[in-house]
Amino acid sequence: MGVLEQILRQEEYWKLEKEDGTDAVYTFEIPYHGKSFILKAFLECPAELVYQEVILQPEKMAMWNRTIAACQVLQRVDDNTLITYDVSAGAAGGVISARDFVNVRRIERRKEMYVSSGMSTVHDSRPPVKKYIRGENGPGGFVVMKSVRNPSVCTFIWILNTDLKGRLPRYLIHQSLSATMLEFMAHLRQRVRGMGETVHQ
Repeated sequence: MGVLEQILRQEEYWKLEKEDGTDAVYTFEIPYHGKSFILKAFLECPAELVYQEVILQPEKMAMWNRTIAACQVLQRVDDNTLITYDVSAGAAGGVISARDFVNVRRIERRKEMYVSSGMSTVHDSRPPVKKYIRGENGPGGFVVMKSVRNPSVCTFIWILNTDLKGRLPRYLIHQSLSATMLEFMAHLRQRVRGMGETVHQ
């Protein structure tokens, strides 16, 4: 969580990499952890809805998020800590094959925001397999910031620090991560719009 807070506090130093409307991907260099990618987006829905869909129910994400092939909760350590197994979809037109990850996530509910922070770990039930290259995530996570003035909107931030392993050119990985984050945002926006329509029917 400390690394996430460090990144959030230094927003003026984020470097813009790619924009798509109101969504933007930035990078920020963290000592000892290397380059982090940061997606920042404005959503016209309550923070609680994003909290439910992205943070509380990660195992359902593959139903609406095409950048994820699978997500399974391996263990609920306590009410606010869980270990997940995640499989990413292939990227860059199939040049980057699917990766799998084992992550530990810690959920925090604060007055002004919801936070899911995490990084890679190991779990006996999911050793590496030949089918996938096992990626490794550094400190990162999701932050959903409430709006003080308008409870029906929120700001969503995804901080990604990942090593996809394999022998891929760095520029290709960076392009792919930015594109994947923006694609995720498009899926999330479509999901919350659909949820909102369901609520109002």
